[in-house]
Amino acid sequence: MRCGCALVILSILMILTGIQQVREAHAFTKPKEITCEQFLKAPPQEGWYRVTGGVVKLDEAVYSIWTRKSGEVKTPEGDLKIDAVYLPVHTPDSWDEHKEDFPPTSLVVETHDPEIIETLKQWNRMDDSKPEESKKWMEENMAKLLIQRDILGVVQTGMNSSDKTREDISKLQKSLNPGYVIIDEGRTPSMSGGMGMLFGGFCMGACSVLYWGWFGIRWKRRLA
Repeated sequence: MRCGCALVILSILMILTGIQQVREAHAFTKPKEITCEQFLKAPPQEGWYRVTGGVVKLDEAVYSIWTRKSGEVKTPEGDLKIDAVYLPVHTPDSWDEHKEDFPPTSLVVETHDPEIIETLKQWNRMDDSKPEESKKWMEENMAKLLIQRDILGVVQTGMNSSDKTREDISKLQKSLNPGYVIIDEGRTPSMSGGMGMLFGGFCMGACSVLYWGWFGIRWKRRLA
């Protein structure tokens, strides 16, 4: 019975995700270019964007890591295996000289950039008991810690937004405004991906119908 319930739930999720992906691919045929300043004035709740002129600070980063039943997954070098990195995105001229920091923002980028992940791994290796060594490393790698970059991706919404992601980002609350949006960097609307998800969902639904039909026949025989 659990198998049948799982099939039904999975087929519904796949169909809903497929519908959203097809709609996105139809509605957003090319990315809309917009400056970071314009984006932050009225953060859109959906769409495919190229946000230009943003700034991210790696000391604001939070990230999710790979896990399994036995615990955290580590690389051969002994580092935590980072899955996704979440970074608040600021405008360069929003720097607060009094606080020596950026004010809260309304945009977060989810990235899997290998260079950013490698920099975070190196930073995690720093020994807190050796502040001078850490300070020297930060000074030498300032260009990797404060990055001006354009962001290309799709705003997470509906089935493409997860509670787990929001839970990970909750650690950034001091850096974010209420109602912030997340751009999934590198993701593009895909008609073929949406159609594939729909097809898989309908196939899964057909399997669930067959399962429950078989289950019903067995149940009737037991009662007979």
